[in-house]
Amino acid sequence: MPSPPAEPDPRLVRRLARAAAVLMVATLMLSAFMRLSQAGLGCGDWPACYGQAARQMLAGAAAPSGDAATALARLAHRATAFAVLLLAIWLVMLTWARRPSPDFRSAALLLACTLALSLLGVFTPGAVRPVVAMGNLLGGFVLLALCVRLAAPPLPDLRIRRAARLAAALLLLQAAAGVMVSASGAALACLDWAGCLQGGADGGWDWRALDPLRRPELLDAPPFNPAGALVQLVHRSLALPTLLGVLWLAYACRRGGQSGEALAVVVLLGVQLLLAVSLHPAGLPMALVLAHNAAAAALLALALRRV
Repeated sequence: MPSPPAEPDPRLVRRLARAAAVLMVATLMLSAFMRLSQAGLGCGDWPACYGQAARQMLAGAAAPSGDAATALARLAHRATAFAVLLLAIWLVMLTWARRPSPDFRSAALLLACTLALSLLGVFTPGAVRPVVAMGNLLGGFVLLALCVRLAAPPLPDLRIRRAARLAAALLLLQAAAGVMVSASGAALACLDWAGCLQGGADGGWDWRALDPLRRPELLDAPPFNPAGALVQLVHRSLALPTLLGVLWLAYACRRGGQSGEALAVVVLLGVQLLLAVSLHPAGLPMALVLAHNAAAAALLALALRRV
């Protein structure tokens, strides 16, 4: 009789999943850098150059290749994404003998989502509809969630898991609204709450501005996309429920005896809030916006550990 397949080493599965999670964070940051560079953040003639590439593509021109930094980021992004694909294949092979276990299902989903994102990447260069950028971001977050789930199975504390699910859902919504702001060229549509409310009213509260399948209409001068004030308003409005959801997660971790986890959540949340209120007064510098993205990814990873 043939011997049964060997059981995978759980420690190896966890180590590979942790490596994949680190690579996914790097992939998300590189993707954000390329998206924000294309949007015009960090360009030399700020703010006149903001949205210039998008305006050219909307006019029918080819997608600009970008500078040396963008080309290097694109190369690094492909390398990290390919490494995640290899790790996903390895994890499926390791957990095959335990199918249909939770580890195998997570590994199989990880591989399927990696392949789906690779296919989406074919259509990303030159894309002007926000849905493509949102698909890349949310797909990347799903991959991060699967990596974290494989690396650190959730604890049995139901209170922490419920709070983590809510916090993760709110963080995903906030991230989707944030990428909609950048992908639709709406970063300069308004600079504060009053401006966003006024911009929404001036535009007749046209909710079509929130349609990710709609091609944005960009002007040649600031604010470039006046209708984007409504997009910014949604992003800002989600801040309070997201704040409360993440604080509830910190409280649940503290009550569940996970004091270190609770402290990490609170510290990251404080950093994220400080970055958020500094972005527009500082002129949306690339470094601060990328740090804002990194803090969001880290908060989401902490929440997903407990889902």
